[in-house]
Amino acid sequence: MRVANIADDSTLGLDLEKIRGKILALYNALLTQAYKAENPTATPEEIQAFLEENALDFPEVEEDSEEIDALLEMIDNLGDDLDPVDKDGKSPDVEQGKEPKSKSHEKGDTPDTQPVPIQTGMLNTPADQRVKKRTRKQEDPTGTQKHSKTHERQNILKKETIHAILDKERQRLLRLVEARNKEMGVIV
Repeated sequence: MRVANIADDSTLGLDLEKIRGKILALYNALLTQAYKAENPTATPEEIQAFLEENALDFPEVEEDSEEIDALLEMIDNLGDDLDPVDKDGKSPDVEQGKEPKSKSHEKGDTPDTQPVPIQTGMLNTPADQRVKKRTRKQEDPTGTQKHSKTHERQNILKKETIHAILDKERQRLLRLVEARNKEMGVIV
């Protein structure tokens, strides 16, 4: 029996013998695996002797039949001292009117509650204060302004140079596409 298969045939009742049988089967399987891991060349007789030496011994529980019979008789006699129920009994009275006559609505002798005094001293928490921060418009900087060196640098390339480079690349790409079209057999 594997550990993963424990719940496959779980006992829904509390049959003690079935539970003991499962525990014994699992214990014997674990002992066998442990002994085989320690002694891989062990014979079945040696394994059986090891299992007998280390077997579980469940103590026998004697059931006290007199106590059980007394408890069952007490359960049977529980309903004997109850009054019989009349089939033609009258329904209970229900209070009607503006205010129900229940005890929860009656004014009792409860004292008036007093407010709890607010603690003052060193251990109290101070009250929250609302402080309004004044804001003002940020002033525009005046005087000499600092610029980064990359912004002050002139453009190195001229437009004509960039156009010439782009035309050259365009011609190269057109030749490459034309060669691929011939290779693949595409007619444009």
